[in-house]
Amino acid sequence: MAEPPRLPAILLPWDKSIIYFVTICVKDRRNVLARPEIFEAIKTVIAQLRKWHVLAGVIMPDHVHWVVSPVEDRDLSVGDFSHGFKRMLRKCLDLQPWEWQRRCFDRALTLGRESAGQMDLCEG
Repeated sequence: MAEPPRLPAILLPWDKSIIYFVTICVKDRRNVLARPEIFEAIKTVIAQLRKWHVLAGVIMPDHVHWVVSPVEDRDLSVGDFSHGFKRMLRKCLDLQPWEWQRRCFDRALTLGRESAGQMDLCEG
């Protein structure tokens, strides 16, 4: 499977908030996430994230969708969220019985408080 395209750099005034829609897939799209212990571990990890606000999420059997925004540092990449989430979940589950796809899909949803609608910056 080809890697998802990356979100290009976004240059916004510092008074504008930025929100991302992120999709993280299990490698080979294996159906491993639809288990109560995985759901509990994911809730624990989301509560422990310090650099990101998780505004919403959907957990599917083979992937997760997140709507996230950096807490303070707008220079954080979406990859920072993805890597942190995956790393913390691995620790929470101790021995994770599957692998994640190497990268994630991402889109910028809102480029500022005044912005309405969605701006697609990459396919995925």
